Amino acid sequence: MNRFVDVALLSDEWVSENLIKKFHVVIFADHFTTKLFQENEWARRNHVKFVACENRGLSGSIFVDGGDAHHIVDSSGEDTVSCIVTEIANDGTIVCHTEKKHECEVGSQVYFTGVKSPLSLNSPSDGSTKILFNVTSVLGPFALKIDNTSLLDGDLQPGSGAYLHTTKRTAVVKHTPLLVSVENPSFNFIIDSDDKLCSASQLHAMYKWSHANIVDDVLDVDAAVTCLAKEVEDQALVRGIVGSFCGQLNPLACVIGGLASQEALKLTSGKFTPIDQWFYFDVREVIPLLGAIVDRSPLGSRFDGQIRAVGQALSGAINDSTAFIVGAGALGCEHIKNAALMGFKAVSITDMDTIEVSNLSRQFLFRNWHVGKMKSEIAATAAASINHSMKIESFNSKVGRETEDIFTEPFWLKHSVVLNALDNIPARRYVDEQCVFYKRPLFESGTLGAKANSQVVIPHLTESYSNSADPPEKSIPLCTLKHFPNAIEHTIQWARDQFHSLFVSNPSDVSEYLTNTTKFLDTLEHDQATKPLVIKAISEAIQNWPTSITDCVVIARRKFDELFDHGIRQLLVTFPLDKVVDGKPFWSGAHKPPSPIVFSINDELHFSFIRHSAFLTARVFNIPCGTDFDDQIKIAASTFVSLPFIPRGDVVVDLTDGTETQREPQPQGPGVIPSHQHLQNASVVPQEFEKDDDTNSHIDFITSCSNLRASNYNIPLADRTRTKLIAGNIIPAMVTTTSLVTGLVMIEVLKYIGGLQDITLYRNSFVNIALPQFVFSDPVPTPARSYTRPDESVVRWTMWDRIDVDIENCTVKQLVDALTLEQQLDVFMIALPSGKMLYSSFGKKEMNRLVRDVAAERGAKIDGVKHIMTVASGTFNDEEVNVPLVRVRL
Repeated sequence: MNRFVDVALLSDEWVSENLIKKFHVVIFADHFTTKLFQENEWARRNHVKFVACENRGLSGSIFVDGGDAHHIVDSSGEDTVSCIVTEIANDGTIVCHTEKKHECEVGSQVYFTGVKSPLSLNSPSDGSTKILFNVTSVLGPFALKIDNTSLLDGDLQPGSGAYLHTTKRTAVVKHTPLLVSVENPSFNFIIDSDDKLCSASQLHAMYKWSHANIVDDVLDVDAAVTCLAKEVEDQALVRGIVGSFCGQLNPLACVIGGLASQEALKLTSGKFTPIDQWFYFDVREVIPLLGAIVDRSPLGSRFDGQIRAVGQALSGAINDSTAFIVGAGALGCEHIKNAALMGFKAVSITDMDTIEVSNLSRQFLFRNWHVGKMKSEIAATAAASINHSMKIESFNSKVGRETEDIFTEPFWLKHSVVLNALDNIPARRYVDEQCVFYKRPLFESGTLGAKANSQVVIPHLTESYSNSADPPEKSIPLCTLKHFPNAIEHTIQWARDQFHSLFVSNPSDVSEYLTNTTKFLDTLEHDQATKPLVIKAISEAIQNWPTSITDCVVIARRKFDELFDHGIRQLLVTFPLDKVVDGKPFWSGAHKPPSPIVFSINDELHFSFIRHSAFLTARVFNIPCGTDFDDQIKIAASTFVSLPFIPRGDVVVDLTDGTETQREPQPQGPGVIPSHQHLQNASVVPQEFEKDDDTNSHIDFITSCSNLRASNYNIPLADRTRTKLIAGNIIPAMVTTTSLVTGLVMIEVLKYIGGLQDITLYRNSFVNIALPQFVFSDPVPTPARSYTRPDESVVRWTMWDRIDVDIENCTVKQLVDALTLEQQLDVFMIALPSGKMLYSSFGKKEMNRLVRDVAAERGAKIDGVKHIMTVASGTFNDEEVNVPLVRVRL
């Protein structure tokens, strides 16, 4: 899985002090933790971190010992924040611009840069040291107070370039030895239902008893009930936990293994807060499903560990179940692996993506030699190697309306459960919609670095995924992006847009123009808004068509002057530094005054922009780059003579969207694009953005372009790694979090397969393993509404209901009559999901026509379709009714 990690098999050597002291951390997996006193003492004596974890049937445990003084360098894993400072007061009050929250709490440490007065507040610009201030009070999301107010004397002026920067929170924690901690344990608290308030102490007592009394992998459950009566009054709980102690459940292994692995990383790196010190987790909600008498007799199969945990009946139900896994990325790989290990009868997988190098760190079913191949196909092959008896079907298709001929009604209905492993909300909503319509249970999950969540969607019990929505992501205003950036995120997005314009969009237009000029110009006439910019880009490309590296450098140098020198000078002509608006300086707050940059061949950042810009231009125009590429760039860039800046007084900038216009626009007419007869055999190659290729200059161009823009506006720069994360829209992913959350999902799947119908025993989860924090909640019940029909009968409809009209060759009249007679509905309107009308009470001319014919005329896809969805509205006794979806047989 990772050839850079040395692995040694010590099969003939049991753990000793000499062995333990060779390592930074030792992990005891599935040993009896409360008997590891000697091993823990050896580890502490040699300053080796210690982790012990157990997966025992329906429960699991983790013990962590980082020693007497474990240093944490980043307690939460949250990114630091840089905020624009707008006010500084003598009492230590700092007010930040409302564009970004400071995210501080009492005790946080902050530092300043760019403060105009007093200069003593500022930390050195080279980052060598930081002058730190403690936050003594939080006055709101944009204001706080700091200590050391002695520095806040005299004239206090933040100026236009002042920033407040937060820092990572550090801490030192002291852990107690295992020998002491067993008798005086400190538990990591889990927020769950009231009956689990004492779960950690209950499980601790059961584990201590089991460790002391297990003989030949057998425990006397009746004896456990008697001996633990004082610590655990719930006899059913003791029988369930102790009775399953000798079993192994795959989902619990994912939860405990993922979390224990992260604890080992915490102890060796100092990143994130470790568990304090005991963590216990159980799935007691499964116990009622097993019945009073559980047959845990092994069958001599690979699933005997599972049988000893949940019994033959539930294990057999798993073996008869089928799953549809949507997505074969990080979550999907875990789901597929878990389904194979649990013994699902069959699994269907779909993913339209291919494997990339960056996937290999967390999508462990893939290897280096799989790069470029389809994820779903390789995942299916890997799952088959894990469980040869599981039937696997793989697809390379997106799940959406355009593939409903592939993922048909029989397809959805043949699967017991649906597991979402998607990375975008529209796709999740569509799968959720299909699950609601076909009444399939959906198990949703997602991760973001150390954070994870899962949601259970059970037919007729819970609300669906789409019933609730996350707030929309905050977007950058266009005016800020184009002219008034104040954060590195703004300049990175701007640079990303420059990349797309220069090396993707413009070359694509040029290519289409050269290939089919007439058709391209005809199409352009229908897009008058972008026509001037497109014509300008094509004209410049034809007039300045490069044929050598020197030509590419000339184009790059002109672009440098345009973006970072002349463009900035023009902005300052349009908005002078002394401009005042409504009595306040225009260049204040979020409007940071820029300064132009004059090119210098000796500046590394300047040269980087020219190099990568010229390289990409050469790639676009099919110009080879030789071994002397850098030398050619230096010569050409050094000899280039910049044109003088000529200010334009007729430029107007729209402060809403940042659009630049001239008061007297130049006419655009035919013949603006010069002749391209001399380019008959020429071609261009648009460069599709690829973040994971370190040799293609894509991220390097964006990094240099962004940092030059940031230098214009005195914004702290970002390195290549951070730029790649933002420009590539890379979502932080950790294999430990993925393992944990998919384990939690499979626990809920287990409950559903076991026939659980009590909504209070299902769990939605919210986890942050950096803190660490674990919150579990009941799913939200499905919304329902009751109506009284004309005959006084009451009907209760939820989102899970639908009305089926099963009439062969159904006409519009028959459809209306069915709703009127069977549902007693006074029908007002029937429409397709697209909104196109099939029937209206105001116009009945289509009544005798077939539904399929009317629907086809309205644009519905009916070829090969057996049913069609319609939306109806109407009333009961003049009361407006939310009618369920109506499915009509075609």
